[in-house]
Amino acid sequence: MDLTVDITELNPDQIRELAIRLQAEGRFRQTLIDKLTHELAILKRQKFAATSEAYTGEQQRE
Repeated sequence: MDLTVDITELNPDQIRELAIRLQAEGRFRQTLIDKLTHELAILKRQKFAATSEAYTGEQQRE
């Protein structure tokens, strides 16, 4: 999309087309943000969650 377009020079059909494209881009970006937020939450759980494989003091001495 050309960001140097003067919106005051667009006719109504061009403004509608621009609005549709901007809405689609906004939905795409929000979907990407949601996906990355979800992935980050999963990675944080993996890194910081307590695991059943943690060593006890007794296991470390063996």
